[in-house]
Amino acid sequence: CGDNSNPDSVMNDVVPCSNDFSVAESDFFMYAALKVTEHTDGECIVSYQKVHVGHQNDLGHLFLTADERKNIASKLAAKIPLDNILDEIRNSISDAGFQRVHLLTKKDLHNIEKSFNLSSNSVKHENDGVSVDMWVREMQNSENPCILLYKTQGSTCTQYSFLKENDFVLIIMTEAQGEILKKFSSDCIYIDGTHGVNGYGFELVTLLTIDDLRQGFPCAFLISNRCDQPVLSIFFSCIKQKIGQLKPQIFMSDMAESFFNAWKSEMGVPQKRLFCAWHINRAWRKFFKKIKGAEKQAKTYKIIRSLLEERDIYTFQH
Repeated sequence: CGDNSNPDSVMNDVVPCSNDFSVAESDFFMYAALKVTEHTDGECIVSYQKVHVGHQNDLGHLFLTADERKNIASKLAAKIPLDNILDEIRNSISDAGFQRVHLLTKKDLHNIEKSFNLSSNSVKHENDGVSVDMWVREMQNSENPCILLYKTQGSTCTQYSFLKENDFVLIIMTEAQGEILKKFSSDCIYIDGTHGVNGYGFELVTLLTIDDLRQGFPCAFLISNRCDQPVLSIFFSCIKQKIGQLKPQIFMSDMAESFFNAWKSEMGVPQKRLFCAWHINRAWRKFFKKIKGAEKQAKTYKIIRSLLEERDIYTFQH
């Protein structure tokens, strides 16, 4: 008990309980009362109440399950009015009995909203998986939904049964992106893959077209833990279902066959197939290592590189 110059002092470590404080949905607990009395001779007398009186079995002070909280959070993220959420919950009372969730109040909803960080417009939750799930549900319930397919890890997909339980697939294309793609896709389609930029092993595949300014315009996105031909076929199939079959003159991608084979299976064979200059350059540099002599390597690379960058047909042919 530490030294105290005030004899017979009394310390009360008591947290008062207010009737309007929602225990079950707050981040705090109502602590038991603790009373310590220190006498002049150094003797301490402690009396305490180890449980909060009157609430041991009250239904209104029990906790919601994790699934119940997550379900409510997804509705809050979708901007469903609080009254509608409460009405839906209360209308769900069945013969099975009265549950804690049926006593939900608006204050409980506000506490859930706060704990899941739903007041923020960017990060929905400190857990990335939960945050993405909330964002997707919000987009699915928006006026202009942009989610073409969403398959979470730990779930099964009846539509594409070959996807494994641990697979993650998210395909995104807004209405505006779809319109741009339909308008300009007859010229060129470019598929760009990005990997190794996050700690989850997910890859980002972007489908681009060339707009009226002759600049690349991203029109659809695939985020997945695997980007093999079956998953890429899903990507192109979802786009075809949304805006129809695309028939570009030129299809450009990296040198992996999976991109081109998946495109052929869903959209047909394009008139021309080109490889991205960056990937060609990387493949050349890898191949030139087989040429003996650094000077010969440099000379060969310079000649081939000039051919790659030549725009005049006559000069190229001669």
